[in-house]
Amino acid sequence: MHIVFIVGSYYPYYSAVSKCVGNVAEVLSRTHKVTVICEKNYMHQEEEENYKNLKILRVASKEKQTREILLNKASGFKGIKRVCLRAAFDAYKLLQVTRFLFLSRVSIKTELVNLYTKKLEEIEGQIDLIIPASMPFESLVAADKYKNTVKKDVKIVPYLFDQFVDSRTLHRFALIKKIKRNKHKELENNILSNSHSIMAMHSFKKYFLNEYPQLHNINYVEHPLILENENTSSSVKFERLKISYIGGLYKNYVEPNYVLELFKQGQFESVELHFYIIGNCNRIVDKYSSENANWIVNHGGVDKKRAEIALRESDFLISIAENNGIQMSSKIFEYMSFGKPIIHFYTVSNDVNLKILEKYPLALCLKQDQSKTGSNIIKLKRFLEESYNKIVLFDEVVRIFPDATPEYTAELVETILKEQAR
Repeated sequence: MHIVFIVGSYYPYYSAVSKCVGNVAEVLSRTHKVTVICEKNYMHQEEEENYKNLKILRVASKEKQTREILLNKASGFKGIKRVCLRAAFDAYKLLQVTRFLFLSRVSIKTELVNLYTKKLEEIEGQIDLIIPASMPFESLVAADKYKNTVKKDVKIVPYLFDQFVDSRTLHRFALIKKIKRNKHKELENNILSNSHSIMAMHSFKKYFLNEYPQLHNINYVEHPLILENENTSSSVKFERLKISYIGGLYKNYVEPNYVLELFKQGQFESVELHFYIIGNCNRIVDKYSSENANWIVNHGGVDKKRAEIALRESDFLISIAENNGIQMSSKIFEYMSFGKPIIHFYTVSNDVNLKILEKYPLALCLKQDQSKTGSNIIKLKRFLEESYNKIVLFDEVVRIFPDATPEYTAELVETILKEQAR
């Protein structure tokens, strides 16, 4: 059987979603032909590449290419030329966001949909199953378009990690989300109704019960990020405790301000705080780093290999929940694969991550509340002292979270394929 996944960014610069997809794809590639369609991370990246028994096919939008050209030019100059080119980049970015949010009926990048669809059409031979992963939602739109216009008998199984209709980060403004909701709901409904089956995170359960009670082909799964690692610890030893945050940081969504301020106020001795981040919060982290250069370090975005080294080297790992607490943080499962102590910061009392972390033996959950800063510092210092050098064995993690392994989701896909073959 030939299975095609569609994602945003992929190897070697994985997003949270594509890490999950990659884990499942690699398991399925042992017994099936697997292709991954993704976006280029940079212009000169190869359009086609073989990696771990997978074929990777990349697409590049004109928007991303233009942004990269402007940024590269700006980095090559100093003074007024650099300022002007940076201003041109910001103006172009604002123009694209304005078109996307305010001048379109739905918040979908049509160019990306067409690029994905064209790449599907270029694949030689039979495609038996397409698994589009969201976000980006354009992957689902492209798969549905391909099914409707090119190959009506192909099976589509959307793999849902993030909200589309009610996404705060995608729609930016509550009014925009409200105005476009009916159109977004109609688009989503058409795609899901046209799908053979659906795989969705457990956090979608309430949404589907309320919005799509007629759908009965939904399989709820967990983030498939629990992988056995040969080395969960590094032989490199540091003079200070290494505490790391590895992932995305975004203004008004997942923000580092409280964490940075808590560590600053706590005057922690023998601690180094490391950030390996993507998103738009670099300036916030850099500000604290410049003021505390001897113990706060911002490494910026790193590839998968460097991220794994950071996971092994760290004594403690930081998780920060999104502000509304409705989105499961996938990095928690990746952290647990390494068995390290986890420090989770959350904003709302019903944060969905709390139910997961209460099962994990080495977790401390701290509410991001200014009135609790003093008590949080005390709790954190105690946790650092009591949990240092402790680890949760991999077999124990799997016992607690059996559905968070790639094999679990891959087996579900196998079941769907067998049903299709009947």
